[in-house]
Amino acid sequence: MRTKILVVVVCCIGLTTFAQDEKELMQARYVKVYHEGRYRYAIKVLDSFLVKHPDDAMTWLDRAVTEEMYYDYRGAINDYKKVVQLEPDAPDGYFLSALLEDKLGWYPQALRNYTQTVRCEPSNADANCFRGVIYKRMGKLKEAEADFNRAIKERSNHDEAYAEKGLLALERKNYKKAEEFLTLSETYFEGNAKTQLYLGWYYAHTGQHEKALAYFEKCLSLNPYQDGFCYWGTFKKTVPPSLLKALHQKMEKQPMNPNLGLIAVYLKDYTAAKKHLESYFQKETETWPHIVTGK
Repeated sequence: MRTKILVVVVCCIGLTTFAQDEKELMQARYVKVYHEGRYRYAIKVLDSFLVKHPDDAMTWLDRAVTEEMYYDYRGAINDYKKVVQLEPDAPDGYFLSALLEDKLGWYPQALRNYTQTVRCEPSNADANCFRGVIYKRMGKLKEAEADFNRAIKERSNHDEAYAEKGLLALERKNYKKAEEFLTLSETYFEGNAKTQLYLGWYYAHTGQHEKALAYFEKCLSLNPYQDGFCYWGTFKKTVPPSLLKALHQKMEKQPMNPNLGLIAVYLKDYTAAKKHLESYFQKETETWPHIVTGK
């Protein structure tokens, strides 16, 4: 009887080792083709493994991330759901799904998955911060500020959380706190385009237009596609057209900058808007849209 048990144990160990070797070989092939940018073939490599091992959560996670790379967002969301079904107490599936849903503007779904991430991993500073941003969009400022504070408690140099606290203070016209938080954010990570944008808004709000211009320019240099750059409420109320015109002239040599196109629309310079927006759409979609510039 003891001999039989030993045989079974040895067989189980052998099978486990074989499965591990198989996964390592698959991972090596997957990483190679992924880094070559052959995302659809990378999916096939993962699928060949999942046929035999359909309960491998990490492989489903890799599949979802790869689908995002070629814009199959629906497929990625479905695969993230598979991950959390297999590992309901692990944060990765919830968090990556929330990031994608946030990017797509699916804020209720993103909020739910950020909350699940925090349930699984209360110390996840990013999940707390990004959930706070969604609360802010919903007008729940108390909850938003609490999440930003939790993010900073978990990571004292969390530049995103300080940037969002700075924006909250700016919108409340607490300029002293706004400058304090935004300066801290820039200190912790100077390359954060969002922080440069918020500092530009701060200096525009306080009438320091030359500094505002410098920060807007830095923001667009770091990230031409910075979300929220043309936040019309802020532009109309605090950023004079002369400042935007100066920014546009300084950065006109960036033909694929969609934000410059939107600024040109605001300035009613439709010829410049056409140039920037057509270049951007051609780059993103490999098509050339017909934009009419007449009145």
